[in-house]
Amino acid sequence: MASNSETGHAKNVANFQTLTNHCTGLGALYQPSKDAIKLTALNQQLLACKAANTAVKVPLIAYNNAVSNRAKRFKPLSRLTTRLLAIFKGTDALKQEKAYAKTIADKIRGTKNKPPKVEGQDSHSTSQQSFVMRADNFETFITILAAEPTYMPAETELQVATLQTLLANMNTDNNAADLAYQTLKGVRTTRNTALYAEDTGLVDTAMAVKDYLKGAFGTSSPNYKGGSGLDFKRIEDDPSK
Repeated sequence: MASNSETGHAKNVANFQTLTNHCTGLGALYQPSKDAIKLTALNQQLLACKAANTAVKVPLIAYNNAVSNRAKRFKPLSRLTTRLLAIFKGTDALKQEKAYAKTIADKIRGTKNKPPKVEGQDSHSTSQQSFVMRADNFETFITILAAEPTYMPAETELQVATLQTLLANMNTDNNAADLAYQTLKGVRTTRNTALYAEDTGLVDTAMAVKDYLKGAFGTSSPNYKGGSGLDFKRIEDDPSK
């Protein structure tokens, strides 16, 4: 499902096409002196903005998939940690080692993995830190288990080698999510420049066209009203949504 911001960007592009079509339909009556709002320039800008907006779609899907895959990988971690801790408590490990293992297990299972919000930091970065911290704590937990000679579970999924493979996959998923985000962020920056750059972006161009129509035809003219009702909004979006 597209986010509200993605829908908003698409609406801006669609309305710009309608505005361009309206100006085209005016024929010889549409004669602005400003080069940036002449029909040739409008059509070129429309094509560029369509391409920039479309370019976001594939990276957005890739990012959402990477985030979903990571969430699926990490979902069983808390319950798995509880099982591992129970087995470890039954070993001959020192009392202080068992206490330390519980402390790390609590970090994996609890809210301590959520980093504090930093002003200006986007939601992806906060989420990324949280998952990285969980993986890092899980690595510490595995190290504790591996160092105890009497930790020898018969269950394959609880054995150190299996846990190390799981950790490697978690780190791979974390990296994949971040790489996908960086790609998405790049194409969104290009799209946002095309639509919202001061003076040259789609929104400011549309406003200039509407001003021309108002001046050339007056507010009571159908030639003005055909474009005046089209809405253009400058959208500040979160690159991770």
